[in-house]
Amino acid sequence: MWLRTGVVVLVVAGCGPATVAPPVSTTTPTADAHAPLVAVLDAPFGAVPNSVHLVALDGTEVASMAIRPDAEAIAVAGSEVLIAGGGRLDAVDRTGADIELGAIPDDTSADLVRGLVASPDGSQWLWASLRVMADGAIRSRIYLDDDGAGPRLVLEHTEQGHSLQPVAWTAAGPVLSDEVDGIGGYVLFRRSFGAASHLDLATGALTQLTSDTCAFNDLAPGGMVTCVVDSREGPNDGGVVRLTVRTANGTAIVVPLGTDVHQAGDALFQPQGPLITIASSPATGAGTDAVHTAFVDSRGGAMQPVVFNGLQPVQWISTSSLLLTRGLNISGGPPGTYVGNLEGTATKVSPHPYALGIVR
Repeated sequence: MWLRTGVVVLVVAGCGPATVAPPVSTTTPTADAHAPLVAVLDAPFGAVPNSVHLVALDGTEVASMAIRPDAEAIAVAGSEVLIAGGGRLDAVDRTGADIELGAIPDDTSADLVRGLVASPDGSQWLWASLRVMADGAIRSRIYLDDDGAGPRLVLEHTEQGHSLQPVAWTAAGPVLSDEVDGIGGYVLFRRSFGAASHLDLATGALTQLTSDTCAFNDLAPGGMVTCVVDSREGPNDGGVVRLTVRTANGTAIVVPLGTDVHQAGDALFQPQGPLITIASSPATGAGTDAVHTAFVDSRGGAMQPVVFNGLQPVQWISTSSLLLTRGLNISGGPPGTYVGNLEGTATKVSPHPYALGIVR
């Protein structure tokens, strides 16, 4: 069993060799201890040094904590932010305090933690432990933890050139992708680069949702799936980039996104509503790029552009509000993290564009 142990961090000056610094947190009191907060990083995850900041929707910083340099994966989990790597899993709570959750199975120098995702209420989380075997194949072990119960192995998969890892925990449950090893480059909207499948937590069974030619974006409670075809950062045949919305009975709505679009993504279902967000870009990679966001009606595919001026969706906060970011080289205004509404009005809440999601 993993035990939650709150850690009070003291900064002590002294002599001697340097070691991995413990996380240092700061807290600012907030009037509403249950209001949603935005979790945002100083820099892209993996940069050292780095910190996670918890910011109110009005832009007030509530708490922050330095991220240890051996961290390999990070995710929002309900009222906490999870950080995995270096052989252990920690959580940052709403006050910025570090909570030790325990050791990670299989996390040695030969293993990498990838694809950390959590259920929307933060009560469960999944991750993949990846290891390159002697024959070059990649072994993927998928672990699940129910808060406090400790990790258990859900399934194991070994394949040449591919790794199985979580890509999202949607409103309809967790989704894994059979990711191609070594894909990189200029990627604006990455969600997955392989065939995506829904994971049954009770049995470990996988039900395929998309092929590797339609990059998975989201899965709705009724079984509707969004994916993007021919976005240039993934498998494509050079055709027009298009959003595909597939219903549970197999029918599909296909929405072409224009000949000037080379990458697209962020196709996220509105909670309790018919809308789907979609962001697209020419993705030239030369200087400053444009990003355009629209709403698509899932009932028929009608598309309504929104004047967000370069902001791309990260997450729905509610039926009528969105968490958005504008990257460093995206036109339309200063980079940062924003909260927007359905009319296209947005308010900046952080100068950093590396938003993780909403802490509830």
